[in-house]
Amino acid sequence: MHIPKLERDKAFCAAWLKHFDHAKAWKEAGFSINAKNYYDRARKKLRRFMPYLDPIRKAKAQQVGTQLAIKEDDVLQTMRYVAFANPQDFYVLSDQQVMREEPDPTKGPDAKKLVPVTYDNGKPVFHVILKPLHDLTREQAMAVETLTSPFGGYGGYKLASHKTKHSYLESIGKNLGLFLDETAKELHTHLHRHTHLHLDDVPTDKLEALQRQLISVVGAEQARNLGISQREIDDALTIEHDSDG
Repeated sequence: MHIPKLERDKAFCAAWLKHFDHAKAWKEAGFSINAKNYYDRARKKLRRFMPYLDPIRKAKAQQVGTQLAIKEDDVLQTMRYVAFANPQDFYVLSDQQVMREEPDPTKGPDAKKLVPVTYDNGKPVFHVILKPLHDLTREQAMAVETLTSPFGGYGGYKLASHKTKHSYLESIGKNLGLFLDETAKELHTHLHRHTHLHLDDVPTDKLEALQRQLISVVGAEQARNLGISQREIDDALTIEHDSDG
């Protein structure tokens, strides 16, 4: 096993363990990027040190997983609140009934009138609104973006977009070592692709939500490599399709 001894090699390995990008690590370690083949040279260097790096990567994944599940480190925990925020926890029914316009021939050919919208059973339909900011729990408040009122103070809040949630999930995944570059994947096809974490304290529904959202990020093929069953993949992609629709 090759162990980095030169300072730049040590810097290369340390940088790669932060973001798993061998080309970026090559630059950050101070190696020349003027040569056309620097990307391949960086890949070769990573291949050389991978037997040394892989156990460290796994230990880092275990440590981060423990922080997520038990220690609740502030930064990672805040990312978790955003990534797992359930819209159902933020919306409530208001007392304002939904109305729609209909022609009102009694007042003229172009006249309109507002009529209540009802379900098929005749029950009224009410607007669904966001809870007031002051009614949110501390954890829920950490998952939203507050909006400033033009008259001063906070004017409300908004939930993270689907794109933002994916970026947070991807960041968590990178900290867990789930998203390695292609070189690392090629070198470790014989190893398990996921790390077993101590997530006993995390509710089952939260873990299932993470798995579904990770499937939508990494795709079906990588999900299979991670040991996820085809049925779970199909279910997750179906939910993703329905939510986008």
